[in-house]
Amino acid sequence: MGSTEGPAARPLDEGDLDALLALSGAAGWNQTPQDWRFMLATGHGWAIDDAGGTPVASTVVLPCGDAFAWISMVLVMPQHRGHGLATRLLREALGWLARHGLTPVLDATPAGHPVYRREGFVDTWGFARYERLPSTSPVPPAAPPAGTRIEPLGAHHWPGLLALDTPAFGASREPLLRALAARQPSLAWVALRDREVV
Repeated sequence: MGSTEGPAARPLDEGDLDALLALSGAAGWNQTPQDWRFMLATGHGWAIDDAGGTPVASTVVLPCGDAFAWISMVLVMPQHRGHGLATRLLREALGWLARHGLTPVLDATPAGHPVYRREGFVDTWGFARYERLPSTSPVPPAAPPAGTRIEPLGAHHWPGLLALDTPAFGASREPLLRALAARQPSLAWVALRDREVV
């Protein structure tokens, strides 16, 4: 493991947006300016700067209610990797979470997995990412189950949607879900049965 000595972490703000997009882009991740703005507005982030004051490493914590918080965007520019920057930012995040009584959770990429294991994280479950490749023949939409109808998400659906999502996730994701629905309303749909969101 690289050294954890060096410049101190500092809080992120929206003035760092271009550098943060460069960080996620260098990792091959797909965050947009809207994604970063949401995380900066609803979470708490830190950076380590290079000698010129440009962020070359980042992390963000996203509190989920008063029980836990997601650690995300642990990123280091390729030319600065191997010097312990990810570990230092992870420890900054863990300290903040401990002071606020929040349990840390995260998704680990293969590159980040060893860093998290060294800091005491354990594997709980995994997931796979899928991508639908372009096709010359469009896939027809599937019919909903009998007695169920699909309709665009409206303001009156939110109570039922949140009543389903909060216990399934373990905390309220209302700010995130509302932000995503507002960003792409044409992609926000609900399934209803007897006027209840299912």
